[in-house]
Amino acid sequence: MKKVLFILALIAIGFTSCKEDEDTVSLPEEIKMTISVYSLDNSNLKENVAIAVYNSVQDLKKQTNAIATGTTNVEGEFTVNKGLEKNKTYYVAAKKDCYSNYFDIMVTGDEKNYKVQEGEEGNYSITCSLSENRTISIDNNTDKTFEINYSYKLGDKSILKPIKTLKPNDILMVEYVQKVLVDKTNVVAIDVITDDKETLTWDLITESCGEITDIVLE
Repeated sequence: MKKVLFILALIAIGFTSCKEDEDTVSLPEEIKMTISVYSLDNSNLKENVAIAVYNSVQDLKKQTNAIATGTTNVEGEFTVNKGLEKNKTYYVAAKKDCYSNYFDIMVTGDEKNYKVQEGEEGNYSITCSLSENRTISIDNNTDKTFEINYSYKLGDKSILKPIKTLKPNDILMVEYVQKVLVDKTNVVAIDVITDDKETLTWDLITESCGEITDIVLE
């Protein structure tokens, strides 16, 4: 009888141990993404920068289906701690007034300024450099044809990226116009016949963010 009771006791202990094992469930670690922003042109550009995170570069460019949105704190940081998955690639847009990382998103394709991949510890982080961007309207009031280009550096390379050919008396809208030097922009007009280059000047561009500036080629 004692042997039977001893066996029953062992069985009871075994069931209790299994129950404890079932109750002890290890929760998955929280995955987070830390986004930091800065601007070489504006050292005060940290707080209240609008952030949006996307699953694809297509959604990023269309600014649709964001999986997380918010604004940066006084330190220029925003943290996402919900809805993230491991082994994924995410894409980040950052904007405040006329400052954003859109020039790299839409023009240069410099992924380090908007593409986020999982780090060594399983979390995500990116630092976005924001530049001032404007929209201009170029009116070709000449009898010449110009090739309008973006001019920028990518690493050590100087690049001219064609935007569109501007024929006599035509008008062209150009987004993401940046200030390169004190009075120079990142937009160059090249005469298709003579190959003469003209860099559009920033002092012709309105200082009011959001307004479109008309620039006339004469």
